[in-house]
Amino acid sequence: MQFCNWLKHNQLVMLGAILGLSLVIAALTLGRFTERFSPSTIDVTGVANTLVKSDRAVWTLEVSGNGANAAQAYAQLKLNQSRVMQFLAAQGVPKTAISRGVTNQISYYERDVHGNQTRQLSSQELRQTLTVTTPDVDKVEHLAAQASELLSDGVEMTVNPPQFVFSKLESLKVKLLANATQNAKARAVAVAKSAGNQVGVLRSASTGVFQITPPDSTDVSDWGISDTTTIDKKITAVVNVSFQLHE
Repeated sequence: MQFCNWLKHNQLVMLGAILGLSLVIAALTLGRFTERFSPSTIDVTGVANTLVKSDRAVWTLEVSGNGANAAQAYAQLKLNQSRVMQFLAAQGVPKTAISRGVTNQISYYERDVHGNQTRQLSSQELRQTLTVTTPDVDKVEHLAAQASELLSDGVEMTVNPPQFVFSKLESLKVKLLANATQNAKARAVAVAKSAGNQVGVLRSASTGVFQITPPDSTDVSDWGISDTTTIDKKITAVVNVSFQLHE
């Protein structure tokens, strides 16, 4: 009876050892299988850029008129507007390229000996914006440079810098993104080759924001840049790509 119990006990111990050894072998085998066949990847950033010329200019001037009352201010505003319109016409800007904004009225009041504002009207000012919108970007650049002539002649106005816009970005996006992806693959191949690996298929890709900057600018923003100060611009596309690697 004791011999039977001893035999059963040893059989259970051996069975447990065999099962434990089997689990260890299975784990090692699975580990080697995973290491050999799990694809490793390389993550790279690709960049592509191109130079373009703006195809639309927007130039805003705020013309004003001052007077003791609204009627005088309006008369002065109309006179200043007339002189601005004559200037634009002489420079070859058609009336269809000019739009007028809402007229704003500002009232100024007298102050007492203590500097406090009273209800006594001192003067009134009227302001209205004139906006020139045209594809002739070179003309607008010239106009902005010549606008000081109006100021020196006593025309009351505020001259804003012209804005230059490239409106065909959407048609360039696909090409730029394709070029940026090719650039990313070239970088991945160079890095992988130095390590004795080969680049496989593209696993994932994400696009960054587009940067529209002056041609010589190196500025970058996480939110993207859309420069409107220069006629010529550089458009930069960025992609983050992951490729599969093979030994």
